[in-house]
Amino acid sequence: MLLMTATMMAWTGAYAADPDDAEYQAALAAIEDDAVYLIKTDVSGTTYYVTTAGTLTSVKDEAGAFIITKTAGGAFGTGFRIDGNGTRFTNAPKSGDYAVLDVANYSTTTGDRADWERQILFLKDGKYAIRSCNTEYAESGWGDTGRTFWTYTVGEAVTPSYSYTPAYVWEFDKDVTLNQQYYKSKTVKSWPIFIQGAAGLVKDAGKYSSNAVEPTEGSLAALLDDTYTTFFHSAWSVSIEDAHYLQAELTEATQKIQFYFKKRSQNNNNRPTTIVVSASNDGTTFTDITTLNEGFPTDESVIDYASNVVDLGAAYKHVRFTVTATNSGSK
Repeated sequence: MLLMTATMMAWTGAYAADPDDAEYQAALAAIEDDAVYLIKTDVSGTTYYVTTAGTLTSVKDEAGAFIITKTAGGAFGTGFRIDGNGTRFTNAPKSGDYAVLDVANYSTTTGDRADWERQILFLKDGKYAIRSCNTEYAESGWGDTGRTFWTYTVGEAVTPSYSYTPAYVWEFDKDVTLNQQYYKSKTVKSWPIFIQGAAGLVKDAGKYSSNAVEPTEGSLAALLDDTYTTFFHSAWSVSIEDAHYLQAELTEATQKIQFYFKKRSQNNNNRPTTIVVSASNDGTTFTDITTLNEGFPTDESVIDYASNVVDLGAAYKHVRFTVTATNSGSK
């Protein structure tokens, strides 16, 4: 937990309308960094869930899955970045005496742009007040809008909105169903980037290896850099006699896995049509587990692939994916 600093002490008086620091510290302690949550509220006895489209729904299966990540900086020292399906809750524009949460004002970038993407949470009696951003107070501009808190409005539809009055109306649930299979079904085989932070079995690109790293472009690090604009490229400028493989050292020995990849956008050459999945506990001697040859993105109409659950038959620490055939008939 971040200790109090002079900057953080200053806002206690300057933000007179805000909850006190004990509630801020309680929220910091309660939220698990990089965990997946449902965000819900109760409206006249009905439970509503926040969706990634910026609305509220009473249907739990339509709830958004949100990764909440602690981020340092700004007036409050530490805030929370709230990501949902590739979008991010960010500061909304001021409209009269309140600011409106609007999907058009979501950030679609995966980078941490600025303080207004650090939502501030306050916890009291099991419910949260969510301050819209981590900016300094100002009578006009972003700082003024940033003083608002998430609440909801009831009209033709119940929708999230903002108010200058703190509203302890939000609850965060860590739902056990929010696993890799959940993402696969909800996003129709297009997992959000942040699934890696929530359930990834490889957290460090140094845990990836290959017998055929291309020396001129496409690093292994690009597999974990939170953007689809970069890529890993196996060897083309040098000759590798064996079939090319990507190998992963998992964070823990695991029996059941899923994997996802999205194809490079620049061309459609050498897409895998057959992948052999092998496993090992010493990282050297591998046992072939299964051969996959259906559903891969081999033409222009399919851009990504999310596997079904692969049962390795036992818990293994290392997994290897060997491409034995491609759509272009070469390595």
